Amino acid sequence: MAPSIMRLALAVGVATLSHPVRAVQEYALEKTYDASNFFDEFTFSDTTDLSHGYVTYVDQQTAAADKLANITGNTVYLGVDSTTKLNWPHDSGRKSVRIEGHDEYSQGLFVASFAHFPKPACGAWPAFWMYGPDWPNSGEIDIYESWNEATFNEITFHSSNTSTCALQADSSKFSGTVHTSNCNNAAANGVTQFAGQGCVTDEVSGSSTSPFGNAQGGVYAVEFTADYIKVWSWTHGAAPADIDSAHPDPSGWGLPRAYLGKPGCAITNYIKNQHFVFDIDFCGDAAGNNFGACAAANPGYAATPQGCAAFIGDYPALYKDTYFEVNYIKVYQQKDAVNFISSASSASSSSSASSASSSASVSSASSLRLGTQLFELGFVD
Repeated sequence: MAPSIMRLALAVGVATLSHPVRAVQEYALEKTYDASNFFDEFTFSDTTDLSHGYVTYVDQQTAAADKLANITGNTVYLGVDSTTKLNWPHDSGRKSVRIEGHDEYSQGLFVASFAHFPKPACGAWPAFWMYGPDWPNSGEIDIYESWNEATFNEITFHSSNTSTCALQADSSKFSGTVHTSNCNNAAANGVTQFAGQGCVTDEVSGSSTSPFGNAQGGVYAVEFTADYIKVWSWTHGAAPADIDSAHPDPSGWGLPRAYLGKPGCAITNYIKNQHFVFDIDFCGDAAGNNFGACAAANPGYAATPQGCAAFIGDYPALYKDTYFEVNYIKVYQQKDAVNFISSASSASSSSSASSASSSASVSSASSLRLGTQLFELGFVD
């Protein structure tokens, strides 16, 4: 060990012995998905769409050749075929991508920065979401999802067919509007909620800070704990100052758009082992079954999934702006930290003692990180 490092480690050790310590927690960066590693961390799914969409998900080689997925400078492009006219029902669906992350998370803080969001268009159904391997028993978190010409994002949670998870309208906990409250994936009443819909919070429509559908992108963040799941979103200019810091603190970010947790849901029982997914579907269960407004605006196409498929086949250029452009996804986890608590061995007055305590507290966080780093590097044992 170098003498300078030894002296530094000894100084940290002396500080630890000289002052009582207390454990605190803060978020620390664990992993980044960006242009440097993105396609190494995701798998392209080219299987049949389980949501009955008029889509052909392609493998990575085809996506690259057709320029549906690539690295553009420092960003990741995920798009669809916007040049080929299709003859429904004789042709297979419009080419697109669906990619699924390798890593699973049952807690964490996830910050996703985008340079572009898909432009809403009739028939299109883009989504950025998470789900677990034993779906729906391990749950689902839909962070960004919309279809057709929607004007707002629908943040949705799905839980098992036997769960009692539910959203509780509470303006002190989140700013969005509850659209459906029952997260049980089988819940249906035939009027306001249908099987497979989950519990939906509408992101505030028309909010100046909502990045939904924004050609300049924005930021979505999810805090996933044993007690709750919170989802925030901002345009780039409205995001918190610490959003890119080494230790972001969501307690200072204000009301989230959506909240699921106590007392309405025992998170750890129903939502776990989540991995990231991006896909851009067409028609199917969501866009196809809700094609009424688009059909009314485009005479000659039925308000059905079949009418939707015929429409998206006829107008490929409509989807040239139907793409995600990702800057990064950062994953933070709670890490133990230590604060040194000062105690003046002698003080001439209570004022000077207070001053000493304050000074020690200011330096405690940096001392903690230094001590932790030395320990992890093997300089302190």
